[in-house]
Amino acid sequence: MVILVTVGLLVGLAILIGYPLIKGSSDGSGKDTSEPEGLRELQLRKESVYAALKDLEFDYRTGKLSEQDYKELDEQYRYQAMSLLREIERTEEGEDLSDRIEEEVRALRKARTKAPGLRCPSCQGQYRPGDRFCPSCGGHLASACPGCGAPYEEGDNYCSKCGKPLKIV
Repeated sequence: MVILVTVGLLVGLAILIGYPLIKGSSDGSGKDTSEPEGLRELQLRKESVYAALKDLEFDYRTGKLSEQDYKELDEQYRYQAMSLLREIERTEEGEDLSDRIEEEVRALRKARTKAPGLRCPSCQGQYRPGDRFCPSCGGHLASACPGCGAPYEEGDNYCSKCGKPLKIV
């Protein structure tokens, strides 16, 4: 009977110890892959900072820290906690800063190419509404509507092509 109980305990212990080793992870890195990469580490760091803040508060209240030291350390730990919370939020949303920048650059380039095809009368180079000089040849451009680029004459209040006001009244 004693042998049977001992064998049962040994099998249970082997399962308890071996299960995490057998389960492992799918990528072979030993990391838990159920969460996005780095998220678990960020959460552990956040918990560590929270624990440090609690210990700091306790040490200050028990007189182990001066008020000046407490304020300095408290400010540092709170800054770390806020930074970690922002980083966790970005990671959870799957938001990558470089992807966001690339998306904004693409949108700006697309908007630039969709601008009306305003052409310099001298070199046929493209210019933007509101330009007074051609960016290609430097030639003076006639007064043009900032909205559509149509030329207008002095004294006109509205563009004859698109109807936008030409001067701020």
